[in-house]
Amino acid sequence: MHNLADYMKLPPPEQGCEDYENKMKTWTTNNKVRRMVDNKPVTDQIHDYHLLVNNLKSGGIELPERFLASCLIEKLSESWSDYIKNPKHKKKPMSLEDIIVHIKIEEHNRLRDMARNLHSNANVIKTKPQPE
Repeated sequence: MHNLADYMKLPPPEQGCEDYENKMKTWTTNNKVRRMVDNKPVTDQIHDYHLLVNNLKSGGIELPERFLASCLIEKLSESWSDYIKNPKHKKKPMSLEDIIVHIKIEEHNRLRDMARNLHSNANVIKTKPQPE
């Protein structure tokens, strides 16, 4: 397991401080743990993230729910850029568990769409144009 000091350089802003939301967004962006990769299932990577969060909790480090949810969204790979933008436009913040459920559903839908695309291209015959 990685040491938290490997990831965090500055302490998070104090809750209730002036401009807390913007400071937390900046802090979240500047203290990225790591990005997820496309060649490993997102659910496995979420599980790793959940283990990190639980290890922090068992060590007496409690982080705000909104921060944890925001971090998870920011960790998604570039191929998830449309999904990353979606929660930023919601009026009510989602819990970490809600975001995990949404990501799992999205991954399932993406895998289903990929399977459809592979299946629909299975019987296509491609011919090269004949030189005249």
